[in-house]
Amino acid sequence: MLDDFSAEDFARLRDGTHDFGLRGPDGKIMGVHLHLSGARSKVRRAQFDLWSGPWNIKPDSLGPFMERYTKYWDRQERQMRNQMYIPQGKSTFSLSALRTDIGQWLKDAALFICDAENLYPVSTIFEQATR
Repeated sequence: MLDDFSAEDFARLRDGTHDFGLRGPDGKIMGVHLHLSGARSKVRRAQFDLWSGPWNIKPDSLGPFMERYTKYWDRQERQMRNQMYIPQGKSTFSLSALRTDIGQWLKDAALFICDAENLYPVSTIFEQATR
């Protein structure tokens, strides 16, 4: 399960796609893909993909995470600023961090995604579209 991974476990993951399970607010397990790249560079990029599942990330729940994330990048070297991916929510959650810090950021993002308060059912999108 996604929330069972430690920061050290995340840091050891190689580039590529990794599949995890996530228990949604309905109690059912859904699949989550984690796409990682940049293992040989200073900055690693990551994207949690919930596309195939029945839940999305609420964009309006990102505030506190984004504050910490932005402060993190503000403390980095100036040339690194263009490496910052912005988490935007919905079906994907992308971020980037220095290779030395990626494990903790992935753990924090995983805990954020696993919190039922930060998810909403995809069916609401279709209901709003048909009104």
